[in-house]
Amino acid sequence: MAILHPDPGHTALRRGVRAAIVLQLAVAITLLVMDSPQAALFAAFGIIGLLVNADFAGTCQCRL
Repeated sequence: MAILHPDPGHTALRRGVRAAIVLQLAVAITLLVMDSPQAALFAAFGIIGLLVNADFAGTCQCRL
């Protein structure tokens, strides 16, 4: 039985792809440039907290 969730603007897909790409870039940069596993872990949790868990609703002016 398939569960269908309508997402006409593909908002969830765009947010998921953005978080996946930025997370991988942040971890790669901290591991390759800074050579610090602790910084990579901190960056990963920061990206998850900012892009995945936080929901910034409203206009750009309101969010700013």
